[in-house]
Amino acid sequence: MVAMQTTPQQITSQSLLNKLILIITFCACSMPTHYLHAQNAKLIGKVFSSQNSEPLEDVNVYVKNYNIGSATDLNGQFSINNLPLGNLELGKFSLLGYRDTTLLISIDNSLMDLGKILLDPEVLHFEEIKVEVHSDLDPTSSLSSFSISGKKMQENMKGSIAQTLQNEMGIAIQSMGQGQHDLY
Repeated sequence: MVAMQTTPQQITSQSLLNKLILIITFCACSMPTHYLHAQNAKLIGKVFSSQNSEPLEDVNVYVKNYNIGSATDLNGQFSINNLPLGNLELGKFSLLGYRDTTLLISIDNSLMDLGKILLDPEVLHFEEIKVEVHSDLDPTSSLSSFSISGKKMQENMKGSIAQTLQNEMGIAIQSMGQGQHDLY
């Protein structure tokens, strides 16, 4: 039988290793659970016009620094899933014809209801919008032009100018990538 003897240096190394394991275990157990479950909250709310309390459709809701967002439905409701607990900056609530709104919120449970959010109308300053067909696009079809007043645009404003014009008689919107424009 061989007897093993431990040296003072081995005892010190073993003691340091045991202390290190104890410290790591203590830190892991005392860490708040929201760090372990980083993305588990849901954010909901409703967006309305402050002018007439009507629900706003197609409002963009964006969470800054997380590249996640949503858009409101016909009733002004939105929902964003898989958010981390803690302080968040909602990058903005934005809709053409309304002033962008930013909120700082603190999510401390799995469901956060922001309730009713009001957006203030913002006057867009333009006299009219002209939509014209370019003859080089399709020479076999008849050409036409269309004009709408700034006042009518403001009254019928949707999420974008294209969405607003889409409901006008004789206008069909088709997107084929980035548009081109001339600066005057």
